[in-house]
Amino acid sequence: MSFNFLKKLFKNNKAIEYKVSTLLDIKEVDDELLNIFEKLTSEQRIRNVIYHGDSGKKELFPLLKWVIFYDHDRNAKFAALKRIHLFKDNPDLITVLSELPNHVNTRELEPYYSMALSRVGIISLDDFKERIQDAK
Repeated sequence: MSFNFLKKLFKNNKAIEYKVSTLLDIKEVDDELLNIFEKLTSEQRIRNVIYHGDSGKKELFPLLKWVIFYDHDRNAKFAALKRIHLFKDNPDLITVLSELPNHVNTRELEPYYSMALSRVGIISLDDFKERIQDAK
């Protein structure tokens, strides 16, 4: 995959549907792809997360994982956490959500972090409600 192709793909890309999915047919997210993804505006990154996250396609899990751990925009993280449950079949999902507090301040990601935990069965609905009350 050429760098020029990736630059053209993301240059002035304002449409809601991005072609990130065609580039993610790999085990983990490509560094080159992430460099380009990071250069998108916050709005474009959020649109990518919403569109591709809603698809639930297994090859897009690494992108959402990367956004949750490393994206600097809180709203992009929220969008990814809101959709991560659609990847329940991914064997790494439980590990990702369980390890997240070791890497980021998950209190800043509430209520979306607890919502994700609840949707994949890590915490019960009662635990979710309690966590939300405690966060207030």
